Amino acid sequence: MLSADTLSQVRDAVRGALSDAPSDKALSEALHRLADEAHARGLRAEQVIILLKGMLEEMDGDWRGAGDRHAAMAARVVTRAIEAYYRTDA
Repeated sequence: MLSADTLSQVRDAVRGALSDAPSDKALSEALHRLADEAHARGLRAEQVIILLKGMLEEMDGDWRGAGDRHAAMAARVVTRAIEAYYRTDA
């Protein structure tokens, strides 16, 4: 559906957001890239959400020890992806 390069950038940004020095800019850029590519490929928002949730589930090993941060980060990533998808400056 989306390029491996785009998905890799999102994964790296999510991992970075869980680190001790999170980069909100990296996550924002990755999700905007994901949204741009989704639009270019004609994907609906629902498809993007399903894709993101699947990717986050596959990253489960990266969340070990994250506790409640896992659910909070997953919700944050999905919310920000929806915002990026529907942004008006696209």
